[in-house]
Amino acid sequence: MSIDLTPPRAEPRVVTGVPGLDEILGGGLTRDRIYLVEGTPGSGKTTLALQFLLKGRELGETGLYITLSETETELRAAAASHGWSLDGIDLFKLVSEEGLDPDSEQSVLHPSDVELGETTRGVMRQVEQTKPMRVGRAGHQADRPAPGLLAQPATGPAGR
Repeated sequence: MSIDLTPPRAEPRVVTGVPGLDEILGGGLTRDRIYLVEGTPGSGKTTLALQFLLKGRELGETGLYITLSETETELRAAAASHGWSLDGIDLFKLVSEEGLDPDSEQSVLHPSDVELGETTRGVMRQVEQTKPMRVGRAGHQADRPAPGLLAQPATGPAGR
């Protein structure tokens, strides 16, 4: 019986664009995975998602940012405060202002429990339409935090 001493092949990586993070992660995130980033408002989920998408844009990859709460104007202002431009990144507002109104909530079931199918269909339609190589999502809904999400669909190019 022989023992294989060949070092294991490293999984292809997707760089995040966050200074220092890729080094800690051994070159970036493992590609073809979805990463959930959780934190309180102001902890940096949106900033991380935007940096991930901006790095993709720099590498020639298409990107989609899905927002629950921020308007396009708010997102562009937040990016500008860091000296970034969101040109070339598709922005998709998942929930209308009316959908975020606490007075429109049901008393027995939370709207997100009832509207999951509709929400999922909306996201999938946008992904099909824009065919992004990277997807980022952050925000919050009323008093419920919404974790950030970073993903690179399997159809995207290999990590660099």
